[in-house]
Amino acid sequence: GAFDHTRPPVAAGAVGLARRAMDEAIAYASQRKTMGAPIASHQAISFMIAEMATGVEAARMLTYKAAYEIDQGRRNTLYASMAKGFAGDHCNKVCADAVQ
Repeated sequence: GAFDHTRPPVAAGAVGLARRAMDEAIAYASQRKTMGAPIASHQAISFMIAEMATGVEAARMLTYKAAYEIDQGRRNTLYASMAKGFAGDHCNKVCADAVQ
């Protein structure tokens, strides 16, 4: 369908936004100190960043798969929908977590 070609770019945009938010969170967590140590050294913050990174990479791979299917001349409805849905949801989560 028509959305097969428009969903992967939307997913790619969400991946880019999530990556930037994650990078900003990492930079802040590395610079901000509590009790003499960067907050990135606290386990809860490290786990949050690890979850961000895992989701960003998963969203990226889904987006690549959707684009690959188009390049191969195959219908990509499933992968395009998965990529857009997951990348958009994860982007929202990363952005919300990054501002905490």
